[in-house]
Amino acid sequence: MKYLALGIALLGIFILILLYWCLPVKEVNGLVELGGSLDNDKLAVNGLVVGERAIGNRKLWTLDNGLELVGEYDGNLNEKNISVTGLIDESDRKKHIEVLRLRVN
Repeated sequence: MKYLALGIALLGIFILILLYWCLPVKEVNGLVELGGSLDNDKLAVNGLVVGERAIGNRKLWTLDNGLELVGEYDGNLNEKNISVTGLIDESDRKKHIEVLRLRVN
């Protein structure tokens, strides 16, 4: 009986992980579209970096469309066009995108 319960639990976890990776990513172009999204929604963003600040070992980037991204990257992204896949996060009542994948175009 224990093994059956363990098997069902592992199958459920596997299905949740599979759904998370297979569900489509929402495209966001600005702050207005971000407002209707929930925390931990997965989305894709494109834009030109107009501001960059260091916060400890992480960086905060501001895009030309007003969105703020938080993540880790060794180089300078100022004035570069980037594509990002990330999760919505909120701190101090302000939404930003936690970067999962970053690509410089």
